[in-house]
Formats: sequence, C-alpha cells, structure tokens
Amino acid sequence: MRCLLVFSLFIIYTSISSCSTSQPKKVTTVTIPVTDGTYEGYRLSVTNINIKRKKKKSTIIDYTLFNTGRNNISIIKSAPDKVPILIEFDHSLEEAELQTYKSQIIANIFNQDTHIASGKSLKDRSMKLNTKAAVHSDEDDTTFTINVGKNSSSSSERYFDKNYCPDLHIDSIRILKLTKKWVTIEYTLSNTGKGPASLSGETDSEEDNLFVRAHLSGAKRLSRGAVAIGGHYITDKDVLEAGEKYIGIFRIDVRKRTRYTSVLILELDPFSAVRECDETNNQRPIILE
Repeated sequence: MRCLLVFSLFIIYTSISSCSTSQPKKVTTVTIPVTDGTYEGYRLSVTNINIKRKKKKSTIIDYTLFNTGRNNISIIKSAPDKVPILIEFDHSLEEAELQTYKSQIIANIFNQDTHIASGKSLKDRSMKLNTKAAVHSDEDDTTFTINVGKNSSSSSERYFDKNYCPDLHIDSIRILKLTKKWVTIEYTLSNTGKGPASLSGETDSEEDNLFVRAHLSGAKRLSRGAVAIGGHYITDKDVLEAGEKYIGIFRIDVRKRTRYTSVLILELDPFSAVRECDETNNQRPIILE
C-alpha cells in the first residue's frame, strides 16, 4: 500500500505500512485507504505562487487557492473526521523554485480553517515557509485527508476523468495591428481532448470564465522575469466541444515593451478554471516586430 499523508490536529504525518494505522497518543485520526492521485470529488489547486519576501531562513509567499473539485470544502484543522482531497500545483511552483517545499506549503494550507465553494477561489493568500532546510517532496504525494465539514455539495460533475477530459491549447497567434502603445491580436484556441471544456463559470460574473493572460518576455517561455500586461475573459462562448476551435480577438497595452522584452506570450487558463488532461501546453509566444 502506498503511504498516505494524513493531517491531524497537529499536522502530524502518520505512516501507513500495513492494514493498521500507527497513531501518536492523544491524537485521533480517521484515514481512508485510497491510492495517490485518486479524485473523490475534493480537489484543491495551488496557483499563482509568488515570492513576496525572502530571507536567509524563511520565505514569505503569496498564492491563490482554487477549489477545482465538484464538492464544497471546509478545512477544519481541529476536526477528527477526514476524507481524501487531491492537491495540485500549477507551473508557478516550479518557476518560484519551491518544489522541495511542496509538503510544507500543503501543511500550512491545512493549518488554517478555510471554506471554499466548488469552482471558487481565495486570492491574495500568504504564508511563511521555513527555508533553513529543504524538505523532500515526492511528486506522487498528492492525496491528503481533510475534513469537509457540513457544507459538502453533491453538485453535478464539472470535470471529467482522463478518458473523457478536455485539452485546450492555443494553435496560433496573429498580430492584427501594432503601435507603440497597443497591439491587437487574434488567437485560435482548440480543444484536442476527448471531452467538452466549459469556458464559462457558474455565475453571471465574467471573473470565473476562462481567462487568457498576456506577458512580455525576453524568451519564448514564461520565466520569473516575464511581465504580465493584461488579458481577457472569454464571454461569448460557453462550451468548447472536443475537436472544436474558437477564435478570439483582444487589444493589449504594450507600453512596457523594451528591446529586451519583445516576445508576447499568451497563457491560457492561468486561474485553472478548466480541468484538462494536460496543463503543460497552455502557452504560445509571438515576437512583436
């Protein structure tokens, strides 16, 4: 049996080496034996990680926490009854070079009472990391147990399994007009997966729709030196079916462009609004000439 990480009252890791569970005295935990990566309706995505302040022994980071599962989640650190939740990170963890602190980030998240409805996010959160020594983090250690409280939801499934999931990526970018201040671009978005992708959120607000963000960079891949310069929400299409394409046009302020940042990079779905088979193919560059 693969080991599961269990968060208890004191965020203590309990090793499961057989069918029985070894627990510290005076701590009550309930574990459900599921394999790593199992999605049971509870999933959190940690995105937009940014280093706010870095010292010799500690680092303060900002991040956004998304509930990308189908059920509402109530994290209650003092509650004994727990169910599995899948934890995911976006590319910002690697860009901030914090991969070795993944387990510590998760422990800090679960050390706070937090309530997030399905499809909603908590932005501008921060935490302090102890960076005196790196903590080993296994890429497969993504299933943890938490309490979901009394606000659980049995809402309809928003995401799909790996055999029926969407896969969005930007096929092409075309410059329609370029001035010293603005660039108007046309991009083509396609769904090459086997399932439909929902581009609109659950509310009437455009802020939970799929977002396309633009960056200025000196290279053709996003890095920590890239500058976000805006973007737009897709508001004129609700669902992109498998094999279907969408063409979008929007204008971007490029007054921050220099000769060292002449590459425009479009980043698709930076807020993880759409659950995809492949989250690594959501960027495309074009040189502004």
